[in-house]
Formats: sequence, C-alpha cells, structure tokens
Amino acid sequence: MSRPGNYGLDRYVVKRYIEQVLFQSERWKQLSSYFSNISPLVRTYSLTSYEVELMRRILDYHLSDRLHLRITQSNDQLIEYEEFLDFISHVQEFYSQNSNIYHNIHPINGKKLLIPSIPSIHSAYILPSLAKSNLSPLPSSTTQKPLPPITMASSLQSNNTQESSSVINSHSSSLQVKSSLFIPSELCPISLYNAKIDGDGWVQINNVYLPFIIKNHQRLVPYQVLVSCKILESDELRSTLTRATLSDVTLINSMIRNCKINNEQIPENTSLINIYHVLIGTKNLIYMKILPKDNPTSKINRQYKSVLALRGGSLYITTHLIPFVCSSNHSYIPLNDIINIYPNLKTELNNLSRVPRTNEFDYLQLVKMYYNENELPLDTLLIDIDDLNQRKIISSKNLLLIEYHAKEKLKLEQQINLLNNSSINKRKNIESHENKQIQQRLKLSTSSTTTTTTGFYPGSSHQQQNHWLSSNNGHRGRTRWQ
Repeated sequence: MSRPGNYGLDRYVVKRYIEQVLFQSERWKQLSSYFSNISPLVRTYSLTSYEVELMRRILDYHLSDRLHLRITQSNDQLIEYEEFLDFISHVQEFYSQNSNIYHNIHPINGKKLLIPSIPSIHSAYILPSLAKSNLSPLPSSTTQKPLPPITMASSLQSNNTQESSSVINSHSSSLQVKSSLFIPSELCPISLYNAKIDGDGWVQINNVYLPFIIKNHQRLVPYQVLVSCKILESDELRSTLTRATLSDVTLINSMIRNCKINNEQIPENTSLINIYHVLIGTKNLIYMKILPKDNPTSKINRQYKSVLALRGGSLYITTHLIPFVCSSNHSYIPLNDIINIYPNLKTELNNLSRVPRTNEFDYLQLVKMYYNENELPLDTLLIDIDDLNQRKIISSKNLLLIEYHAKEKLKLEQQINLLNNSSINKRKNIESHENKQIQQRLKLSTSSTTTTTTGFYPGSSHQQQNHWLSSNNGHRGRTRWQ
C-alpha cells in the first residue's frame, strides 16, 4: 500500500506479514542470527482502520489468505518498502563479511524456532485528515482478476502512420510477482511466487501511447515520458508521483524492447504517475483510451481531437449514472443503460436506437474514463434522450464533462496543497524545536561564562546573531527525464 511522502507516494508493507512469509525461507532463518548487528533500525508505523481493511483484502485476494493472518491495529505495524530492502541488503552484506566468524551459528535441530523479528523502532506518522478520507476501503466490485502482460511501447507522432505488430511476452509467475515485490530469489518463498498479480498494458494519452503497470489498483505510467512529449509541463503534478522500483523499470523496458520501436528506454530511479491524476489534473480536457493488449496500435485514435471537440457529460436516470454525448442538437445515451433500468421497454426502444459514430462512441468511453467506470461494449447502441422524455423517462443532475473535470481538478489541487502544507508545517516544527535547543545551549554556555568572571559583561562585548539553516535530510532525489 502507499502513503503520501515528500515527493509523491511511498510504499509500505505489513511487518508481521513479511516476517512470517520470509520465515519459510531457510536463508532468512540463517540470516536472522545477524539481525541484532544491523543499523539503522527499520522504522515502524501504526495502521489506520482503513489500511487494516485494505491489507486484509489484499492478503485475501492476492495470496488467498494462505497464512490465515488477521491484520489488526493493535498487533501490526507498517514498514517502508525501500527501508526493508535496505535492511535485507545490509544483512546479506554483513553475512558475507562475517560468515567465517559466525559459521557455527545454526538453528538447533528438533526445536521449534520463534519467528525472527526485524529490529525496529516505532516512529510517528501523522496522516493528513483529507488523505484519511481518501483511504476508505475499496468496494469488492473493484477487484479484478489479473490480466496477462503484453509488450509494446513508444511515443506516437500525429503525422506518423507507421505501426508495428505487437509481441506478446508471457512472463513467468515468479517474474511478475517480483515486479511488485523485489526480494532476492533465495529469500522469496514459494507462496509469493504463486501470488496473484496485477497486470500491465497500453494507454493512449492525446498523441502519445505508452506502457502502464498496475499497482494498488492504479494504472501507472512513466512521468518523464509525458513531460518529454508535452502532455505535462515540467514539475506539473509532481506531488502525486510514486517512485518506481528497479523491477518496475525492468518490466517497462522489457515491454519497450519487445516493441522494437525507437529503442527507447526508461532510466532507473524514474517516477510513475497515476493516469487518472493526469486525466483530471491537466489544465484542459485530454483524450485517453485503454488500448487492446494483443495489438495496441490497431486501435490508436489518430483523430482524437475530433472527440475532444464534442460536448457531453453525465446525467442521472433514477439512481443510475449514465454518460451522454451531444450531436446535431440532440443528446444520446447508451441504450443498454436504459434497458437495465426498464427491461420491459427493450423491444420498443430497440426500434428507436442507432449505431453510434466512431467519435461519439469514443467520447462516451472518455466520459467513463473520467468517472473511472467500465468500458462500453463494442455493440453499444444509442438512444435519443428526447425519445425517452416522450415516455416520461426524465433525466436529472446533468453535468458536462468539462464541469466535472474542473471540479475534480480543484479537489486534487486541494489535496496536493494539504499535503504540501503538512510537509512545510512539519519542517517548520522541526526547525523551531532545533532552534530552541540551540538557544538553550547558548544560554547554558553564557551562564557558565559569567559565573567564572566578575559577574557582568564587558562593555566592549556585543551579541552575535546566530543563524541556523536546516537541511532536509529526508530529501529524496528527483528524477529527470533524459
């Protein structure tokens, strides 16, 4: 799972779960003898009630609850994923340097070993109130089965009609698991190799198509590509970024290599961005389309600007949210959405429906993208809202897509500002605390000096103003698209 960090989202894992899973590895048991020699300690953090529920669902779906581990707020803590990997690296390094000295340390046969605990120290983590409201558990309907990976990526030039056939690359289960959990193979037990995983695929954003990977139910794409291709301005939406792991970069680059277009590569330490944040966070409406996995270039829409030129949005009929598109002074909605509400009108409405034009269909798909809903079926038919009004089927709460975009953009900006202000206030509090400590030390030093003299300050002395500038030791390097 992820939490807001200094420059995006940081990933966390449940400490007790990691300990129990890795205990299945003999190598981990061997290394546990050296845990007490490792510094610094891994920091742990408390879970919120929403995070507890989210982790329970993740364990149940992705690992079929093999360990029957009940995550609770009182028994469990989170550790940062990158700190955990550093800990593993330090343990292995210490082992390689001291294996001759400690070679006699082995588990005692015939005795049940306790699960070794990762040395840790608890740290406070104050989650912003607005961020808490966005961490509500995902409904079970959002859980999707993992899809097989496919390999293709490149930037699309609007005047370039060259297309390449896709190359389907069937990765093994172990490679897919390690793409989201990069633990050394000698430590990774079989239960992780058999875990269900999220998928990856392809997306068109305006005149660019590029690969995405799915993590935590988010489609993530390389941020630098969007900046390089002028979809985003430099530093735009940087606060929403998450760091890519080495395995993430390896997976994306393997997709690009197999595509065999331009030999583009994503650098290490790159940043990823949720495509939904791109969708709602830009100044103007943008076009976005999920491409098919078997041959993504076959469905690229080179006339995407004609789609953005249309008007439409969403409306309610009873309690159902339905997309609509305006064309020739009429408004149309998908027929199936109405039949699902009024099945007895199926035959009657079928006679009034028509096949959508390509740009109309793509616009309705775009509306669904903004509302994060499932795509329309390819056999979708349209029905005129006027025909529904004549049958006393009245819509309500009409909202144009451009209005919805502005609303969601404002909400995202408020979240970013809240996170930024929280970070600034935290930094100011640290500076204030350390300044007070310095002033106290100066007072003690001055007091000590005066007691050893005549009890007064010489008239020629003058106070020196002390300046102290904090350095952000928690600063993490920002990546740059090269």
